[in-house]
Amino acid sequence: MTARLPTLGAGALLFLLSVLALPCDVAPLSAQTAALELRFATLAPVDSPLGRGFTDLDRDLSDRSSGQVRVHLFGGGAAGDERTIVRKMRDGQLDGAALTSVGLGALAREVLVLQAPGLITTYAELDRVRGRMQGELDRAFEREGFTILGWGDAGRIRLFSARRIERPTDMRSARPWVWRDSPTMEAFVNATGATGVPLGANEVLPALSTGMVDTVVASSVTAVAMQWHGRLRFMSEQANGVIVGAIVVRSDRLALVPQALREHMLAQGRSQQSTFRRAGRRLDDRATETLRRRLTVVDMEPHRAAWDATGTRANDALVGRLYSRAQVDRIRAIVQAP
Repeated sequence: MTARLPTLGAGALLFLLSVLALPCDVAPLSAQTAALELRFATLAPVDSPLGRGFTDLDRDLSDRSSGQVRVHLFGGGAAGDERTIVRKMRDGQLDGAALTSVGLGALAREVLVLQAPGLITTYAELDRVRGRMQGELDRAFEREGFTILGWGDAGRIRLFSARRIERPTDMRSARPWVWRDSPTMEAFVNATGATGVPLGANEVLPALSTGMVDTVVASSVTAVAMQWHGRLRFMSEQANGVIVGAIVVRSDRLALVPQALREHMLAQGRSQQSTFRRAGRRLDDRATETLRRRLTVVDMEPHRAAWDATGTRANDALVGRLYSRAQVDRIRAIVQAP
């Protein structure tokens, strides 16, 4: 296990690698056709598995199109945080991105209900909900002019800290990071009674180094990839949610890809989604096991009722502002269905 793991997990990477396995009978563009460059961005480092996957995708598409279709990646946050990446996609400066729920929610607000605090807490629940709602979620992005190339996960949500935290009230003496553009994270931190420190993801490591921040809510794979774990001492035994991620592309730019290649890309993305997720989850599990050997694991189960009440308060604060009560009730019904 190294510190160069993708922040989006292996789901996005495996989508890219599945594209590389496309049949070789895709007809190249004619020599007279102007070259098409698809510009993608991600917070993951260029030399991470995800970044290298984009490099391989560029090589493959170039080979299949005689150099007429290329991919250029702005990795490691070079294009800005996810909110900035979304703005650049809308402005036409970028064509696509590998995003977590923060960026996805900026494109289509409906997706944020999947991150409602305390609502979906396990992979099985997320699979069940997303399986029932994938069509309408895809259509929500299509209405905004974007196509989902593949859904993935970015790991299970845990609490990492420099001081021991067992119950929600322990957060009040902490300095937790709040992702500046994540209303769900902000609501959760507020519900504990803590005062969060709003920062972009790339600002967290310096803040941990100076003590400006001493607590983060993240997945294990993200904590390792962003090197946050080296500044922290404790991690929660329990995970209480899953970070949703996906690769999206502007529909108008995707339409410029030769039809046979475009159809294969979309078909592979749809058919391989469960494979993406399984691999991404294994990657997060390995990161968790690595962190268990480096950090002190805190059992929060004795205070489960207090944490559940905190999630309920956070969710109530978001209902009517971020999503409707009907949406929450629908997901709860899917989660609780036998």
